Amino acid sequence: MSKQGYRSEDGAVFCVDGITAGVVKYFTPDISWRDYSHWLKQRRPDLTVVHLEQPYDWLELITGLAEPLEKLQHAMVDQIVTQLRSHPRYILVLGFSLGGLTALQLTHQLGHHLSAPLPEYLAFVTLGTPFRGTGRLQDMLIRHLPQDYFRAMFNVDSTQAYFEQLINIGRNMAVRILIGEIGGDEVVSASSALQPVHWLTGRPLPSGVKWGTFELKTSSFFRAHDRLLHDPLALGYIDGLVDGLLPPRGGSRSYEPFGQSLVERE
Repeated sequence: MSKQGYRSEDGAVFCVDGITAGVVKYFTPDISWRDYSHWLKQRRPDLTVVHLEQPYDWLELITGLAEPLEKLQHAMVDQIVTQLRSHPRYILVLGFSLGGLTALQLTHQLGHHLSAPLPEYLAFVTLGTPFRGTGRLQDMLIRHLPQDYFRAMFNVDSTQAYFEQLINIGRNMAVRILIGEIGGDEVVSASSALQPVHWLTGRPLPSGVKWGTFELKTSSFFRAHDRLLHDPLALGYIDGLVDGLLPPRGGSRSYEPFGQSLVERE
């Protein structure tokens, strides 16, 4: 452990959007991290919080008005590099819905863009991410859409390869992988959201890697997915993840961010 202990200001949180609205903007709930990242900056001003926005809705994607996903990801990497105020020792990546897939690819790209010294610790968390399509009937239609935003949901081999790269990072730093399903999720099935379990179970992992799963419950009786980032119960849980995976405000000499505070599997 460094002589300076675990300083909370050495932590950074990246919040990666999925698709931010329904077909009609401002009519359905806004599912971007915008409000939460603003809240987190107020609650934990010691942390660097970067909101990586996916600025398009379904209509813009389907009609081809949105920029290619690769171009958006490059812009996200540039935003991260620009907004980081120091070299973070601890990084937490939160990917919601399709943003979980984008976050997985961004995590790989960041390794080539962050200057030395590299982080000591990376926590990667997904919430209701369609790792194998949505697992719903709409997959029959979505599979035929040509946009790269949707193709990523069904390119399971590529997603698994990205997970392998994430695991390999654990040879040089501590890595925590938490895969979350949303209770009552109307968009993404539990089997799709938890698909990485099949890739992580029973395989040898570097000593620096631990992983686990969780179910994120909401207070909504319907549209748990769309309303997630405005649900007080879910937001309280996400706040707990942030505080559990990063050093506490004010820092500590005894806190162990690589410990067993959450359910982890080796």
